[in-house]
Parts: sequence; structure tokens; C-alpha cells
Amino acid sequence: MGTAFGAIGIYNQAAILRAGGEHKDAANGLTVVTIQLGIAVGAGYGALALTTVGALWVPLAAAVPTAAALAIILASRRGGYPAGPRETKLTRRR
Repeated sequence: MGTAFGAIGIYNQAAILRAGGEHKDAANGLTVVTIQLGIAVGAGYGALALTTVGALWVPLAAAVPTAAALAIILASRRGGYPAGPRETKLTRRR
């Protein structure tokens, strides 16, 4: 599980750089900004959930952004990142 989770960051960064095209530096910079923003918003949301609904309801409060993230992932499966060389080869074989 840890190996698979660790590989997600590498795949994501490669896909972002590929999608950035000639603006790879900007794409990479935006990646760092979005990660830091996600940490800050997540911490704020967690603190708000803890103080408003209490510790017993925090898992339910965490399910809301998790469901939103899953919906975004499913909606962007076709148009998310451009296919890389390996994905293009697999598509041509089928």
C-alpha cells in the first residue's frame, strides 16, 4: 500500500509536467501552490469540523471533501491529463 501511495506523487508530477508543455516550470510551481493550499484548507476545515460538530462527527465531515474529490476524479478521467507515451502505445494496441 505504501509503495503504491508513494508512486502516485511521481506519476502525478510526470503527468503535470507533460500537460504543462512548454510551460513546465509554471505547471510545477502551481503544483507546489495547490499542495500547500490543500494542506492549509484541510487543516482549517478539520479545525472547523472539530469545533462545530465534535470529534465523533469528524469522520463524517471528512467524507464530504472525499466524495467531492472522488467526483472530480471520475469526471476528469477522459480529459484530465494528456496520455503519455506508454498510455498512447496501449491505446493503439487495442
